[in-house]
Amino acid sequence: MTAEPEWVPLYGSGGQPVQLGPELGRGGQGTVYALADDPGQVAKLYLRPPGPAQVRKLEALTALADPVLLTLSAWPTEVLRGPAGEVRGFLMPRLPAGEMHELHCLYTPATRSELFPEATWAFLVHTARNLARAFAALHTRGVLMGDVSSRNVMVGPAGTVRLIDTDSFQVRSGGEVLPCPVGTPEFTPPELQGQALGTLVRTEAHDLFGLATLIFHLLFQGRHPYAGVQAAATPLSPAEAIAGHAFAYSAQPLPGLRPPPGTLRLSDLTAEVAALFERAFAPAPAPPRPTAAEWDTALATLGQALEPCRQGHTRVRGLACPHCRVHPLARIEGTQLLRLADLDRQLAALRQRIRALQSPPPLAVLQHIAPAPRTAPLLLPAPPPPADRTEWAVIWTGRLALLLVLLAFGVLIHWLGPLAQWSLVLLGVLAAAYPELRHLLEAAFDRYFPELTAAWMRLALGERSRAHALYTLRRDLQVQQTREEALKAELLALTLRAQQPAEYSRFRSAQQAVQTVLAETGAVEQARRAELDALGVKYHQSARREYLRRQPLTAGVAAGIGAAEAARLHAAGLRVAADLTPAALRSLTGLSSGQQQALLRYRQALEEFYPPDHRQIPAREVAAVHRRHAQEMRRSVARLERQTVRLERLAQGTAAERRIAEVRRELLDCREVQQHLRGLLDPA
Repeated sequence: MTAEPEWVPLYGSGGQPVQLGPELGRGGQGTVYALADDPGQVAKLYLRPPGPAQVRKLEALTALADPVLLTLSAWPTEVLRGPAGEVRGFLMPRLPAGEMHELHCLYTPATRSELFPEATWAFLVHTARNLARAFAALHTRGVLMGDVSSRNVMVGPAGTVRLIDTDSFQVRSGGEVLPCPVGTPEFTPPELQGQALGTLVRTEAHDLFGLATLIFHLLFQGRHPYAGVQAAATPLSPAEAIAGHAFAYSAQPLPGLRPPPGTLRLSDLTAEVAALFERAFAPAPAPPRPTAAEWDTALATLGQALEPCRQGHTRVRGLACPHCRVHPLARIEGTQLLRLADLDRQLAALRQRIRALQSPPPLAVLQHIAPAPRTAPLLLPAPPPPADRTEWAVIWTGRLALLLVLLAFGVLIHWLGPLAQWSLVLLGVLAAAYPELRHLLEAAFDRYFPELTAAWMRLALGERSRAHALYTLRRDLQVQQTREEALKAELLALTLRAQQPAEYSRFRSAQQAVQTVLAETGAVEQARRAELDALGVKYHQSARREYLRRQPLTAGVAAGIGAAEAARLHAAGLRVAADLTPAALRSLTGLSSGQQQALLRYRQALEEFYPPDHRQIPAREVAAVHRRHAQEMRRSVARLERQTVRLERLAQGTAAERRIAEVRRELLDCREVQQHLRGLLDPA
């Protein structure tokens, strides 16, 4: 690629010189260059000097630049001028190289599997919401995209979107409206179909039709809302279908119109999103089209309502999975379908079992834990002899006195009335609700109750009964010490077992074997899908070629194609859209590169508009593809089952690591109990 000649100096808005780097791309209007000293920006230079209106638009756009617009679009930041002050182009943010692709690459299944292999339906919903937010940012600033098209929206691997070709956006400068002079028919609303767009002032409603069409493409995975099955012998072009309000997916479609087979329906979405589509594509007079903010809210709700189905697709919670309905397996009948579905379920169950297995931590984490120093066990004295009758009388007298004290406390509470009763209830509620208060009461009980108990034993029960109580406390303490020794021995054994390199390496080896078989199984599934895709392309291309042969080349089919250009095409033998190939257009004289590109885009738009019909694929050929791969899939699933069982068996050995944590908690509890018992034995 070549750079701009060095003898053409360029200057920014502040008069500073701008040095260009290598050429990055070339289009019908201009060429994009890197900057030698700023990798974050690029320069777009026009092939022809812009007119006064375009200059005013560039100045208005650069004046509106803010962080939000610079984040979501390739927004003009500075006007570039030549030595005489003439406008040559502008600077704009540089998109990440190789990371972003045109939006149709995401919603078209063939390119999505190649460029966005991990994209799910939830990812498409997420991208659609980001797109709605980008339009909302434009509209709140009084800017319209104008030429809404999937080629003017770039999408990244995280679903973020960037709007490009911003120098064509419609913007206001003072009291003047600087319109967008171009448009794409398949995203143009019915009221603008067939109109000259050069000086037409668009409204926000026009942009909202294009936004709804882009969102529909994303949610319906490349389907155009107006590309339905028509009873007419000659299929309608995108412009004719839109102008005729032929919304194929409506709950009340036009007579003789229905959605293509093997596609999603509005009923597969949330009621809110379905209602927005009905509003967006309803014929006039109708309620206002949904705003970008409404789409943002509805798509957020849709994203939260998504869940996986049993086959791993994404569906709306509470609804049947639409992807299972349109899956190629749905076209196979009888026992073969049952066997294939059973294989899919078995594979999904095995993957779930594998995900549930916990991996052992690295060996460096499992360090040896030295047991705590042993404490000498308490020597229990011989239990005192049984109490005689006099002592039993004293004991029961004490118990009766305690009962009388409790009764007196109850009478006192009753005499004090509801205030005291509710105070006790409130104290209990507060103790239950606030752990701090409960711990304070427990601490007070632990501190003062032993002294009260000892005093009562000394006064009412005598020294012999106190000896019985001390004997019981010492016996409980010895039980806790014995339990601590057993736990420390178990902890040491578990630690040594977990650190065995052989067991650890066997588990890792089994994990790797499972991953290898999983990869083989995925390769078989991928080969099956690729063969099914090739089968669909084979039959769809034939039908699509016939559709293109029915689309005549007339004036106005593409930007810059008038009656003279149409006559020139016909004279060269290019009469229908199927004749538009790059080689045929290059050999044709009298058409500019921009007009040639417009014609190729027109053909590509027709190809995207034409809905593939899965009924065109013979069911026997679909079944043959599955039969060829079913046997290999069964072998892979059987190997995966054996490796999973082995991994589960080895994972039981790694349960030692989990038991280590449990033993540590039990040791802490045991030592706390011992500390409490020692406090009772020795209050001081």
